[in-house]
Amino acid sequence: MIVLKFLWRALMTEQTKPKSIKGSYATLADATFKDMLLNPELNRALGDAGFEHPSEVQNEAIPKALLGQDMIVQAKVTMNFFFLRIGSCGGCKKKKVIPRKSETFFSLLFFSPPYFFFKKKKKNFSGMGKTAVFVLAALNQITPETGVVDTLVICHTREMAFQVAGEFERFSKYMPGVITGVVYGGVPFPESKRVIAEEKPHILIGTPGRLVHLLEDGVLKLDKLKRFVVDECDNLLKELDMRKQVQHIFRQTPHNKQVMMFSATIDETARAVCRKFTKSPKEIFVDDKQLTLHGLQQHYVKLQEKDKNRKLNDLLDALDFNQVVIFVKSQLRAEQLNHLLAHCSFPSIFVHGKMKQEKRLEYFKAFKEYKHRILVATNLFGRGVDIEKVNIGMLI
Repeated sequence: MIVLKFLWRALMTEQTKPKSIKGSYATLADATFKDMLLNPELNRALGDAGFEHPSEVQNEAIPKALLGQDMIVQAKVTMNFFFLRIGSCGGCKKKKVIPRKSETFFSLLFFSPPYFFFKKKKKNFSGMGKTAVFVLAALNQITPETGVVDTLVICHTREMAFQVAGEFERFSKYMPGVITGVVYGGVPFPESKRVIAEEKPHILIGTPGRLVHLLEDGVLKLDKLKRFVVDECDNLLKELDMRKQVQHIFRQTPHNKQVMMFSATIDETARAVCRKFTKSPKEIFVDDKQLTLHGLQQHYVKLQEKDKNRKLNDLLDALDFNQVVIFVKSQLRAEQLNHLLAHCSFPSIFVHGKMKQEKRLEYFKAFKEYKHRILVATNLFGRGVDIEKVNIGMLI
């Protein structure tokens, strides 16, 4: 009965909604991944990873994605939280705890607090699980052909491309015939050519510039592509140069294919651009008035600039953490804070956009593998990056 319910909903949802409604809102998930008619290899990999119930966006989007429908998916991160302010407040120097409800995660970040940290207790896919939608949809539908790229995923950063490739490899581990490849700038071009020519990936993840270079060189062919995915599409499409690169790649693909666009934030302008790439897309949004990230605590500490480093040391000494990410606003600040933490017996690593690509990926991979516990980063890691053991984040 549950399987029939999923099929019926996937086929009939559009007919039961008013014509004027362009998108739908996902509600709480009430099923398991086993109800989604995924192949046994995927169900086995999901079980190994400890995933049983889909998130809200997965519950709404995966059935449609499995049917090959074009999609524009947004999952807005919202939560109820407590703001903790320490310091003078309206002439009063007492500590105050101010509860504020139904505000977005990103509005809190852009408020520029001296410190922001959270504890994450619930295991799930990255963010709201958008990555799982196209990973599972592609792997469930793929029929590998030697030398044919079946699915292309375009990411806006090298770290995101590296991470998405890891998700494909994790959930295709019982599908030995499926080959995943990843290409991005910052590594020698011959290495990217080797990935295409020798590994012959069926699923290719890459950044726009390197993909365009491979297409112009003639080593990459997308004439038999079946799925075209853009992750964090607002970042990729809002800048004209990068949008032109995505459009150039898109024109090298067949007319008949599935197009899926994903992001945490898609404004009306970006949504209009996304619609130009798709045909009658299913638009899915997670209702920010109903969605709460359970088990997440937030605090705000108001301090003078000169007191930040001392307070940071106190927090690191007092808090029980597996791994912590400390976000800073500049590359110079990242290097300086990393040096200061080491001097205070808190060994850390730092990552920013001006580092050499090999070193950035080396540190990123080492942190994901729990070889380091403290990472200082710029907003390079502000979107989409998922590191499972991180249970505290700070914005300083």
